[in-house]
Amino acid sequence: MLVRFDNAVVKTYDMEPLPSLDVFERLNDPQVFRTVRVEIGGYAAVWGDFADVSEHELWQGGIALS
Repeated sequence: MLVRFDNAVVKTYDMEPLPSLDVFERLNDPQVFRTVRVEIGGYAAVWGDFADVSEHELWQGGIALS
């Protein structure tokens, strides 16, 4: 996933391992994956009410693009 933060830093976050976890299993469906939204306040990437990845995880686990 490509993530742009408020400070203009852009990072890629590897989502591939997540769908193997039960809570993220529905993300294997590309149509579901594309429903991602930024949580109000910017604290997470969310998929409906069933899955989210926190902004901290996206920042720490993401790789900055040059």
